[in-house]
Amino acid sequence: MPSQPRELPRRTAALLWLGPWLAGAAPASAQIDYRNLDDGRPVAVEDAYPLERHALELSIGYGLARPAGNGTQHWLRPDLELGLARNLQVGATAPLTSSLVGADRKTGLAGAGLFALYNFNTESHWLPALSLGADLELPVGLGDREVAGIFKGIATRSFGRQRMHVNGWYALGGDTEVEEARWAAAVAVDHTMIRHSTLLIWSLEVLQPRDGLAIMASAGFGIRRQLTPTTVLDLGASRRITNGRGNDFAASLGISTVMGVPWARSGGRTP
Repeated sequence: MPSQPRELPRRTAALLWLGPWLAGAAPASAQIDYRNLDDGRPVAVEDAYPLERHALELSIGYGLARPAGNGTQHWLRPDLELGLARNLQVGATAPLTSSLVGADRKTGLAGAGLFALYNFNTESHWLPALSLGADLELPVGLGDREVAGIFKGIATRSFGRQRMHVNGWYALGGDTEVEEARWAAAVAVDHTMIRHSTLLIWSLEVLQPRDGLAIMASAGFGIRRQLTPTTVLDLGASRRITNGRGNDFAASLGISTVMGVPWARSGGRTP
């Protein structure tokens, strides 16, 4: 007869259950944060799932871009996001940029922004997860000279370890010396490596510049890696696949950490 498993002593069981909390770690939900795609990192596509209610996420990303023709652009973007309510996420950002074209260098604050994401449908047997988002871009520093609004729709569908994401957005207002898009559409497929807490992502994006010239397209690849139960590292790269303008090559590196707001327990994103 096979031996019956022995019940753990109550004290041992209690320590195993309380250990992560006493050590200050987030609950198990944060351990799947590596599966969630942020806006622009590591690829141009984000997923439909907002932060869990009462979760607070701080992230910072660095990027390098080489536009078609000549020049180099660096950017540094800190984001602060809050799970304000169930299925509702809000946040703020204030990116810095430094660009060099010939002998002309521009460095400074590249605008400031407020954004929100609401998930109005959780993925079911028949429907994907669906979300609506809105960004408000403020005319600060080297950014737009006018206020701009961006409205976006996001869908995410799971297929085992793979997921597909479809994004589309349209910009209203705004006036800038820097080439930006009036609208964009993108699709991505990711694959999770559960044992290694790693996500691999492939993406394709098309966009229409604000000046109405030819549509541009780029392909991207990214990795998200869970470093700790609350910390994720991301790395991405993209390359232009159409003739004309746009970034010949772009790359990004970022890190994010999830914590709890003072009035509630810590939390993470829920896929």
